[in-house]
Amino acid sequence: MKIYAISDIHADNQKYRTVFDLPRLIQAKIDKDTEKSILIICGDVAQNILVFHHFLKMFKKMPIPKLFVAGNHDLWVENGSDSLMKYLVLIKEACYDAGFHYLDQEPFIDEKIGFVGNIGWYDYSFKSPHTVIPEGIQLIKGNTSHYIQWEDLHDEDYELKTLLGEMDNNLFNITTWNDKYYIHWSFSDKEFTQRCLYQIQKHLAQVRKKINHLVFCSHHIHFQEGILHKNKVQWDFNNAFMGSREIGKTILNEEKLRLYLFGHSHESGKFTLKNNIPAFNVSYQPKNNFTCIQINNIDGSVSLIS
Repeated sequence: MKIYAISDIHADNQKYRTVFDLPRLIQAKIDKDTEKSILIICGDVAQNILVFHHFLKMFKKMPIPKLFVAGNHDLWVENGSDSLMKYLVLIKEACYDAGFHYLDQEPFIDEKIGFVGNIGWYDYSFKSPHTVIPEGIQLIKGNTSHYIQWEDLHDEDYELKTLLGEMDNNLFNITTWNDKYYIHWSFSDKEFTQRCLYQIQKHLAQVRKKINHLVFCSHHIHFQEGILHKNKVQWDFNNAFMGSREIGKTILNEEKLRLYLFGHSHESGKFTLKNNIPAFNVSYQPKNNFTCIQINNIDGSVSLIS
């Protein structure tokens, strides 16, 4: 089986306008190959639900199974709307109308290969223990006037999703994680992460005895190997919003796990997890377009095609 995987499409961002070539490019690959194929999109298609729906419908006539996992940008709302309603209802309806199977709500099995997927979310467990603070900048504890060191940042600071600094007696915003402004629901980040974990455990239990091999798909990153530390204060602060170690531990405990697909950081690449499990960040890159992976139905071995 060949898996065509892509994430972080951002079809409502002009910088990513070349993503509208993806349906044609993937269809051309499928037309040349008689082998079984499947398409997986690992989230962040578009904030605007109409753009989201339109983009997925571009794949509707593609005669292969099409799977979708939501990303945080897909849940962004404005004007008093509710992110949970969008996650549970609007995205589900758009997926099904476009011919996509919504993994966040139900796993998928094809030829004894199980596909379990979930947006994942984050609980600050990947917060960076250190970074380089540019000379002359003093960090400020959120909602106070107190100076702090990087090591003094705790979960309560990451809950604010904003890092403040002072330079030459001027207060400024060093970085803000934009879920702060566009995710609207009654959950804390840790509560929603636990909700995702429960759903993942439920779906794993549903497929475990029915499959020979497992592919797990997420938008967020749940393994240290996929977390990039850059010694840049903006990037390293935002590592707290990459994923959840607890979710990663749950996934790796599955003995039939053969492949993990994710996105979120926009840093595409291949990683090797514990027990030599291959993992791919399939974030869209104009030069590479999408990731194609071969998974052997007999032994579950995985190879990168392109």
